[in-house]
Amino acid sequence: MPPPIFVHIPKTAGSTLRTLMTANYAPNEILHLYGDPKEILATAAAHIGKTTSYRLIQGHTPYGTHRFLGLPNARYLTFLRDPIDRFLSDIAHTLRHSDHTFHTTLAAPGLSRDQIISKALDINHYRNTMTQYVSGSFSTEVISLTQLGTAIDNLWKSEFVGLTEHFEASLLIMAKILGWKQIIPQKMNVRPDLHETTPPELKTKLNRALAYDHMLYAIAQEHFARNRKKKWDNPRGSSNPTEWNHQKARNRISTGSIQHLLGRRRNAGPTGRAERAHRKELAFTSLATHIKSPRH
Repeated sequence: MPPPIFVHIPKTAGSTLRTLMTANYAPNEILHLYGDPKEILATAAAHIGKTTSYRLIQGHTPYGTHRFLGLPNARYLTFLRDPIDRFLSDIAHTLRHSDHTFHTTLAAPGLSRDQIISKALDINHYRNTMTQYVSGSFSTEVISLTQLGTAIDNLWKSEFVGLTEHFEASLLIMAKILGWKQIIPQKMNVRPDLHETTPPELKTKLNRALAYDHMLYAIAQEHFARNRKKKWDNPRGSSNPTEWNHQKARNRISTGSIQHLLGRRRNAGPTGRAERAHRKELAFTSLATHIKSPRH
């Protein structure tokens, strides 16, 4: 059986999953596919006929990657996120990193938030990114309803589709499918969420611009609900209805070793209500730092 392929769509908690992959696989058991399309294709071409030793293939690579590797078929897994949240997070990432391809374009002096968003919507990289990846297109391509239809078909064929908004449940299901022993039932490296600062008129504009991703996300929610019912609520073959809950508890105990990988401790930083307030403060600070207010 060919190794499963995890399609890491940017800004969908992939960094957390990569940490868990490090904890569950040896370095030589994962084939990483990152870079621009030509780099990904070159790496894939170099591994045709050489994938039997890998237990997982993952990266910023679209559905259909198994064809680049000479594989007749594949098991696909991915995470999707609320389209507006993912879009704004992608922009914030660009603004934070001066080496990003589009940093100069979006971080030009004097731009208001609306101007930054408008510029981003003119770049294929940011527009309906989830549909691009799941349809089998790279983010440099212009997509249409045809690609949306392909993406929906691919999603239904996927072995697993997780949701960032239901990260803990998604992670536990994915861990069960892949046989992971080490998991962390929470997101790590969470950046401030700018969604709550989005005014209604801007949200309406983004809903229209990201219509394909909204449609795909609606399908992903249904896919997740069905998979959760099958894999979590009443696991097939389980003679004991609480067996999966016990497994979740056992997996939680092993999170300390992964936290150690990150050099973190459970008592570090604010928690609970204080943490939420801290994140809101960070969100405000990030907004003020990276997105200039319109000049009057």
